[in-house]
Amino acid sequence: MTHSDRRELDPEWQHSFDLVYECRNIQALPLNVRSQVIKAIAPLVSKSGQLLIITRHRDNNIVPEGPPWALSDTELSQFTEEGLKEIRRDSFLEGEKEKIEQLRVEYNRKS
Repeated sequence: MTHSDRRELDPEWQHSFDLVYECRNIQALPLNVRSQVIKAIAPLVSKSGQLLIITRHRDNNIVPEGPPWALSDTELSQFTEEGLKEIRRDSFLEGEKEKIEQLRVEYNRKS
């Protein structure tokens, strides 16, 4: 998929998936397209479905060095603005020499 494919998904896919798995794709995208990608991904989750995200994490809005560019809490909160509810967040460290904070975040559709 190209960047534009992620921003313009097939409208027939809305609310069609019980599991949407987003693993480190958004963090590889430039910051200026992320909001559009989040707005395209969130509607894919069905009424009883879940979104699972695994990503690098930063707890501030300072523009990070990259790529990859870790997702901020502000960016992650856009999923709730798009009708999802965060139900679980687990933090873990990954890397051999330098330990980098990662997140595993689960969302479901707000009822």
